[in-house]
Amino acid sequence: MKRQLSILLIFVAAAAVSCNKAYIFPDTFSPPYPTLDFTLSRRNSGDTALSDIRGKSKLVLIYFGFTGCAAICPAALSKLTVVLNALSGAERQNLAVIFITVDPKRDTIERMSQYTVKFHPDIIGLTGSADEIETLLKSFGIAGIREPDGNIVHTTGVFWMKSDTGEITKRVPDSYVPEDLLLDVRLALE
Repeated sequence: MKRQLSILLIFVAAAAVSCNKAYIFPDTFSPPYPTLDFTLSRRNSGDTALSDIRGKSKLVLIYFGFTGCAAICPAALSKLTVVLNALSGAERQNLAVIFITVDPKRDTIERMSQYTVKFHPDIIGLTGSADEIETLLKSFGIAGIREPDGNIVHTTGVFWMKSDTGEITKRVPDSYVPEDLLLDVRLALE
């Protein structure tokens, strides 16, 4: 009887541990969809390919926005900064955070660099031609409308890419709490 009870307790403990290892944000794309490899421009690095970024990290978080955004984009980048600041140096080396403009007309390489560094030096700001950005937005399923005042209303969320496969497995909504995303990032980096 004691042996059966011991075995039962081991199974219960294992189940509890595995429950604690579950992602807070489940995969939202089933099956995951592959991204096309893109090359955009970045300050001090010239053209930067997604495959190069993926090769240096285990996980890539991608956020689309623009530097003239008044509230949503700065809030999203601030939350990503909380996550980056909470990670150890080794953890940060395995995570790439990319901010891609939806406004290539105004967001030059210089402007993107100045903007992203205000949040965190590890955030990679990318821009490109209008055609390059439009192709990329379509591949991620992002819709955007430029309003008469120049503001751009667009789909938001943090896209989660597994570096080893290049597949997008989820889109984390802007309403997330940074500490929850941090738990998921740490779990992915284990």
